Amino acid sequence: MVAVVQLVRASDCGSECRGFESHLPPAKKRKFERIFLFFCYCPNNPPKGGKKIVGILLTEYPYIIGRNQLPKPVLVQKSLLSQNVQNSWKLIPIFCILYQSHLIVLPSLLYQASDKTTRYHLIEIRIQKEYFIFQKTFYTNNSTIFDFRHANITLFVYTKSKISYLCKDEIQSNMKILWIDLNSSYAHSSLALPALHAQIAKNNSVKWEIVSATINENVGMIVDEIYRHQPDIIAATTWLFNHEQLLHITARLKALLPNSCFILGGPEFLGNNEDFLHKNPFIDCVFRGEGEEAFPQWLSCWNQPEKWNSIPGLCYMNPQKQYIDNGIARVLNFSRLVPPENSSFFNWSKPFVQLETTRGCFNTCAFCVSGEEKPVRTLSIESIRERLQIIHSHGIKNVRVLDRTFNYNPRRAKELLQLFLEFNPDICFHLEIHPALLSEELKNELKKLPKGLLHLEAGIQSLREPVLQKSRRMGSLEDSLQGLRFLCSLPNMETHADLIAGLPLYRLSEIFEDVRTLAGYNAGEIQLESLKLLPGTEMRRRAEELGIRYSPLPPYEVLQTNEISVNELQTARQLSRLLDGFYNTTAWQAITRKLILDDNDFLRRFLEFLIDKNLIDQPMSLEKRGLVLYEFCSMHYPAYKIMVTIAWIEAGMSLKKKPAEKVKTKRQMPPEYWEVIYGNYKESLRLCFLPIDDNTQNGYWFGFESEIQKAEPVFKAKEIMERCQNTQSPQINTDKSS
Repeated sequence: MVAVVQLVRASDCGSECRGFESHLPPAKKRKFERIFLFFCYCPNNPPKGGKKIVGILLTEYPYIIGRNQLPKPVLVQKSLLSQNVQNSWKLIPIFCILYQSHLIVLPSLLYQASDKTTRYHLIEIRIQKEYFIFQKTFYTNNSTIFDFRHANITLFVYTKSKISYLCKDEIQSNMKILWIDLNSSYAHSSLALPALHAQIAKNNSVKWEIVSATINENVGMIVDEIYRHQPDIIAATTWLFNHEQLLHITARLKALLPNSCFILGGPEFLGNNEDFLHKNPFIDCVFRGEGEEAFPQWLSCWNQPEKWNSIPGLCYMNPQKQYIDNGIARVLNFSRLVPPENSSFFNWSKPFVQLETTRGCFNTCAFCVSGEEKPVRTLSIESIRERLQIIHSHGIKNVRVLDRTFNYNPRRAKELLQLFLEFNPDICFHLEIHPALLSEELKNELKKLPKGLLHLEAGIQSLREPVLQKSRRMGSLEDSLQGLRFLCSLPNMETHADLIAGLPLYRLSEIFEDVRTLAGYNAGEIQLESLKLLPGTEMRRRAEELGIRYSPLPPYEVLQTNEISVNELQTARQLSRLLDGFYNTTAWQAITRKLILDDNDFLRRFLEFLIDKNLIDQPMSLEKRGLVLYEFCSMHYPAYKIMVTIAWIEAGMSLKKKPAEKVKTKRQMPPEYWEVIYGNYKESLRLCFLPIDDNTQNGYWFGFESEIQKAEPVFKAKEIMERCQNTQSPQINTDKSS
């Protein structure tokens, strides 16, 4: 048994056993549990400021010690020690009694006080569960020496190889690390904790704990939960969305836990961190870059700031309040890292997991934190397969591949697609792809993939060549547009296209035109974001030169450029809300796309309508959006009302609301002939009829499954007056679909 220990007191107790007894409870309450024998080595030349004691743990006494029964000294075999230890230290026996929560050390350490009298030196060590303190590890033959420190006393515990695993990575133990997992919602989870923990997960001497919360929760409640853990180190990853809330939490915690060490990392610290550390002195240090290798190094000296200057990527204020910047940490041998899936903190309960197959980016985008992340480092296909097998074994259905540009290497992209096929149809992979880099071979590969295997994000950013050049984005615009048209035409996958408002040279009128162009390509979604000048990016460093004004606080959104005004940027933001609410919503996408393509002014007119109604920034349900769209079309585009009604019915909305005002539902009998659009007709279906106009009997038929109470129709057909090719009689062919 090895029970350790935090050294809490060292005192001289006099030369009699009464000194030892005075530290024990009354005899009637006394019950000693175990006794340990230590052999100490004391240096021949003790350092100034105190003594050093070296304890060599060799055995455990097999009996219970009682009152006034102190063990006798036992000689140690010096051959057990390496030669350098024998030559440097003199042998002194020490006895340790394990009593309840204390390990009481009574050494026969004799030294000469100024009055020439002999005294005992008593050390009391308090046990804290199963923690071990050690700061530095070195090896002697097949054994391990742990270095325990408190004040001016150092206790080395010498053990046999059976517990030598505790010294791996030479990390100081008896410390509790608490990770603040602060996300925007419980649907999201950061890879930072499992990625760091996986590198030292086998070291049981460090205890990791986690407190998970969202940015919408009460700060006081989060602080209270963390405080109850009483951690030595508090760590967190800082993003745009949790930056402000995290500072509120850590500021309160520092007041409650002044002796705890606070360290932050993440993309918020990729720039110059001097101002941040000056303004937030409760943060002890921050990491810049990739932490899997640097963080374990820091843990080995977390309470010795004088050693921090050797930790890559660490930024901090020294005792003289001088800013120290250790550059950026990069993991060059990316493939040697322990996968985050191996960590006990990897969260398998989320609707998706994230996977890196590469790290770094070949591109040079001035607005992106990855623009200077060089070189690109990769994992082997076989190692990715092994990780996907683990992910698959946990029943995960969606994997978000975090590679900055999935197809930067077309040959590797093809190999990955072949690998992904091995997990079809169980897993859908979400990728970010560069449309300008699509080789013919890769295009052919994409065409052959089964439906549902891939979900693509095409980072186009702008459809203007000068804008892309100023942003230092590689790839020609012509190639990008050609590739994007191809991707959006694929029926076996959905492609989302991204635009960024606020880029230098990008005007509001061009944004409206680009949205219309992307709608014409049949993009699955059009995501319009406002530019944010992130720390560490080239565009942030050159903001003044480029004529960009931006918020100094997260999320650092652009407020004005030479080409777009403050008011116009707000219009772009509102346009983004419109697209999310209508174009990017499956129920209303088809009608919204048709209106965009049929009328150049539709987007502006509809946006003005939403603003006037005070709806643009209000959350709206799916039904509410349908009602708003129907009202707008009734006022400005009456010819499109029938399309809104069809979308309303197919979305499963109530047939008693206004968009369905012309729908006939009572005792509807099928016509003699109709053209089936989808589904199979059967007599058990509940039918409704939507006439195209009031003057004819032409219209659309919808069938609903009454048995399963399904809100959406399962059958759709168009009534025709005469029988012709591709038509069906409702009385026959009832088992065939169109």
